[in-house]
Amino acid sequence: MIVRCLLLAATLAAAVAPVAVLADTDADRLKSILKKKYSKDTQPGTRSVPAPAQPDLYIIGPDGKVRSVPSQNKSSNDGPSGPVRNLSFAGVVAGPALAAAGDAANSAGRGGEPSPASPAGEIAVAQGEQQQQMVVNRRIVVIQLKANTSEAEIEQLIAKFDLNIIDAVPSLGALYVELAEEDLPDAQTIAPEQRSSVRTLLEPSIVVRLRAEPSVNAAFVQTTVAPQNIPPPSDAEIRMEQGPVKWNWLIGANNDGNWGLKSIHLPQVWTILSGERKARGAEAPASVAVLDSGFGKHAQLVYQNVKGTLPEELIPADCARSHGTHVAGIISARRTGDGGIDGIVPKARLDAIPISRNLLLEGTLDGAERPQLHLSYFADVIRDLGEYFDEFPLAPAERRVVNVSLAYNWGWVRRISASDPTTDQSVRNQVQQHANFIQYLVDRVNTQVLFVAAAGNDSEGAAEPMGAKLASPFAFAALHSTAYFKPSSNIIVVEAHDRNNRRAGFSNTGGHVSAPGVDVMSTLASQSKPYGTCSGTSQAAPHVTALAAILFELDKTKTPEEVIGIIRRSAVPDAASGSAPAIDALSAVAELSGRHLNRLADLDGDGQVDAADLDLFKGDLIALEGGRYGGSISDDLNGDGIVDNTERCWPRIDLNGSGRASYDANDKRLVGGVMRSDLDVLRSAWSDDTETFETALQRNGVSELIATWQGTILIAASPLLHEPFPCQ
Repeated sequence: MIVRCLLLAATLAAAVAPVAVLADTDADRLKSILKKKYSKDTQPGTRSVPAPAQPDLYIIGPDGKVRSVPSQNKSSNDGPSGPVRNLSFAGVVAGPALAAAGDAANSAGRGGEPSPASPAGEIAVAQGEQQQQMVVNRRIVVIQLKANTSEAEIEQLIAKFDLNIIDAVPSLGALYVELAEEDLPDAQTIAPEQRSSVRTLLEPSIVVRLRAEPSVNAAFVQTTVAPQNIPPPSDAEIRMEQGPVKWNWLIGANNDGNWGLKSIHLPQVWTILSGERKARGAEAPASVAVLDSGFGKHAQLVYQNVKGTLPEELIPADCARSHGTHVAGIISARRTGDGGIDGIVPKARLDAIPISRNLLLEGTLDGAERPQLHLSYFADVIRDLGEYFDEFPLAPAERRVVNVSLAYNWGWVRRISASDPTTDQSVRNQVQQHANFIQYLVDRVNTQVLFVAAAGNDSEGAAEPMGAKLASPFAFAALHSTAYFKPSSNIIVVEAHDRNNRRAGFSNTGGHVSAPGVDVMSTLASQSKPYGTCSGTSQAAPHVTALAAILFELDKTKTPEEVIGIIRRSAVPDAASGSAPAIDALSAVAELSGRHLNRLADLDGDGQVDAADLDLFKGDLIALEGGRYGGSISDDLNGDGIVDNTERCWPRIDLNGSGRASYDANDKRLVGGVMRSDLDVLRSAWSDDTETFETALQRNGVSELIATWQGTILIAASPLLHEPFPCQ
């Protein structure tokens, strides 16, 4: 059984104490100690017997066997976890990996057929799986100390285990330790052919013993993270026949790349946000950061801060290798002229946290050349996040949202073996160690920073979809709760749904909410192919990241926990497909404060919702109805800057987010927890103390017009009476 082969820990795994919110004084004191004594600049190293300089690298196969990477490969630039290497190997089958969850478009069109017969003793995998690897450097152990650990206790720990400290990450309270030969998994007691089993590789006895130490919060062997592709779609041919994907604001189009923005009713939120900014006389968007790989330059992306640098050279324009660029575009792409796309947060303050340390893999599989793979060690990725907060610290009243689309890649294991490795308790223990490592940072900023985590893409073709909790350490930190583990209140986990608000087949379940994650159009880091459609929970997560940023801008007094509560309470349930409730931006903004519906219904912008706004509503409705029956529309009724035949789509008097201005009783939709038509929103937002809404409505005469139009519709049976018009 693959589960048995993937044992990550023996029953000796120690119980972990609950992780409390860390006191700044304790964490700062530990940070100062590590920076002074053990950071790389101080040339640490305390072991009496030096460890070998070269790492021991292994790849785990789907059969549970471990294959050693040949030692003759040359090294390139060094990283904190040992030399970063270019690895060439043949006939090695992909293994499980931590991965950026959600790249899909480059797998569209590829069949799910297995590759040709593999060499004896190996398992054939689909072409889409060739991108997945788990590389383990068994010589490097990461130890995270508890925040209240003293300098004397650190020295005692080092002396007790005779540790060779090669680097430290003060912001995470972590030490990098290099193991000598005698520390490697049971080197003296296990037969050579068994020394590299998964269990002994990932959890040598020294790691298990370190976890039991009272000063240790987490301990684990370094493993890698990398971009992930979701499984090839079963309807690949149908998707290819859909034709070009376009960015448009029509209703019901089946090839629109911005269907997700429509489904969350974003245009109305933009109206509210614009009104709030105008009232303040300034734009004050919340800060948004994206931790990811595959960042590149794009004309529509403006980064306020970048940890490190963006690559100068162009990167391949696909969803795997331009992952961060695609995620960033969903959040904050800035339209230039008439072209391009719209990001969710207008003029967002966007920070990029590129994963900076790569392990490069290149070689062949079954005799076929394979593209170079970029992987990074898990602890180094979180190190980038911790150093980002050091480099760009939070202002006292600042709110920030961090998008993290990292997940374990268990999906290929399930498809090959029909097994779920996460059911084994030892695997769960390993995930918890990574979650402890993350919580050290996450819990310290729980009143100011909201983290958005992708639920993972491991469920394609599974009889039972996989739960999100064990799909990533961020999800585990948010969803797991026991007497020994307190969940982080400032992490929200996001599933993916399709344009029908049904769970995407690849999406894991058990997240807090779901968001658009199928065929999402966004930016790619390429001049020749600047846009592309990708699918995955990675595409769903930035929709929630952007919504949280808007809520923070509208009310900076809210805490991350409060904003998460608003997003969850305003989401629309879906019992039919088993998806988490789908986010609704308009309902979330309405729940944040009832006054925001007043801002939406204040059509003349004078701060009041009164008869003047009702008159504007009537005038626009007359213009829209005239256009519906063959007349011309001469005003920009939907505020897109041009007058064309789409003025009936998302006009400014569409107050309930249906995409059209309608007097049809069936056009009511849920807004702020109540089913409302456009006139119902006006009624609820009415603020004139001198005249009631009903009195103004009767005097205005719009009710009689509506009755007349409804009668006209009943007799207008012939399509010759008017030409087809968008958004009827």
